[in-house]
Amino acid sequence: MSNLVYNTIIVCVIFYLAFMIYFNIKNKKEGFLSFTDKNVSYGEFPLAVDKPILYGDYNVLAKPHLSAFNSSDIYKEYPIFPSNSLDINRIRYWTKPENGTCSRAEMCGYLYDEYTPQDIPPPPSVPGWNKRVNYYEEDY
Repeated sequence: MSNLVYNTIIVCVIFYLAFMIYFNIKNKKEGFLSFTDKNVSYGEFPLAVDKPILYGDYNVLAKPHLSAFNSSDIYKEYPIFPSNSLDINRIRYWTKPENGTCSRAEMCGYLYDEYTPQDIPPPPSVPGWNKRVNYYEEDY
């Protein structure tokens, strides 16, 4: 076979793959549904306009507004424990989402209440039928 046949086959395969990729990606849409137990979609028109994004998970102030904070003001809110502390830096259930890591510093401070109780699920129980190696039940 000649080089012309090989080049034609390669071009046909590239066009075929390009069309397959195009038609597979063309109908994909990104969804922003909330998978919380409150069945709230953060893209719902009236809710997304009037309420902040964590509405329903955290208590919102009566009159939420932006603050005058900048990054040098809010970084102090992030908890850093000393090396001999029994607390850890990986806090899983925050009582307030404004923990010094706001992506816009103006969003920290005046949107959510100081304390919102969190629903912490119970830890999983030790499987009674299969005692695995290095599986320990922790006392809380």
